[in-house]
Amino acid sequence: MNRLEEIKAVFDSQGLVTNADIAALVAALEAALALHKPEGGPSDPACCPICVDELGMFADELGMFAEAYPCPTVTAIQSALGEGE
Repeated sequence: MNRLEEIKAVFDSQGLVTNADIAALVAALEAALALHKPEGGPSDPACCPICVDELGMFADELGMFAEAYPCPTVTAIQSALGEGE
């Protein structure tokens, strides 16, 4: 069982999370958002190079990307947090 599964299991069974659990969850989200930080691109001033690579769309010769930001990962995180609705 990984850390996220442990936190969820305790919450599901006891309805509790500790301050350490909250800190771990926040750190995980911050790490994911840091990886998906926008960079400039030709079709949009903010693009996610991580998701572009995962979709098999690599940077052009100028190092520009075409995947608009927010990417699917950031959108999923924002949606789960109740943002951007």
